[in-house]
Amino acid sequence: MSNKPHYIGSRIPIFGFPLVTPSPFKLKNFERRDLTNDSVLLESGYVLNQNGKSQKVLSDFLNTLPSIEEEIKSFSIAKSIWVTHVPPSGGVLDLLRNKQTAGSKAIRQKIMIEKPILSLHGHIHESPKMSGKWYEEIGETLSINPGQGDELHAVIIDIISTTMNVKHTVFGEISKPLS
Repeated sequence: MSNKPHYIGSRIPIFGFPLVTPSPFKLKNFERRDLTNDSVLLESGYVLNQNGKSQKVLSDFLNTLPSIEEEIKSFSIAKSIWVTHVPPSGGVLDLLRNKQTAGSKAIRQKIMIEKPILSLHGHIHESPKMSGKWYEEIGETLSINPGQGDELHAVIIDIISTTMNVKHTVFGEISKPLS
């Protein structure tokens, strides 16, 4: 994770972000509280330390680490692309099999403020199947979760000077004008 962008060619900055919100599954090193004021208590947990060995952590372990909201403060270059493991919360890209959502409110808020041209997500593999949608527009931003299934779920993105063309290998194509 870096607060410095990488560039496609010399024109489009890309930010990557690997952290996710806590899940009901086994604790992972890349889980964090979502919002700064959130408090998460674990029943028990282990993480891998710097030597790759399992280390038991206290129930308030996640509260001692920076939240996703704090970690993404530096994402602030206009006309950029974001690749975040966790999708934004509250739309169609983070729907679980049980119809609950598991995305990040912090990511959604930051997308609405910074307005990247594109945000790419994963983590919730079943979401496109559950919601029937693999993309949504959040303000001016096209946000995508290609999902996963028996067939290859991938997107091909072609950004030209005035238009972004996106083709999903299962669900079809969309075009979006760039402002």
